[in-house]
Amino acid sequence: MASNVSTHDLYYFVKNYKDGVAGVLGAIRPDIDHGLVKEAVAKIRHHFKTIDSSGSAQVVRFLELDDADDIAAVRRDVYEIMATFLAGVDSFNRQ
Repeated sequence: MASNVSTHDLYYFVKNYKDGVAGVLGAIRPDIDHGLVKEAVAKIRHHFKTIDSSGSAQVVRFLELDDADDIAAVRRDVYEIMATFLAGVDSFNRQ
């Protein structure tokens, strides 16, 4: 299982990388067919599949949030950022 820190770091990186999600996708594009990249994407997909998946919950725990509105907002943001990233990865596979 991924730790609260590593899921937060991944989310933070994808969200804040130069040019955001598009920048991350551009950086990994040349290596998208590499076995380790495929393995990493599969793990990311598992942890961020839905808004209720473990990745969003782990980010909330890392941030030590206790307000229900803050928790809901962060979970939504985590899911949307990572879903956008995964959709971009999927678009590479369709090309």
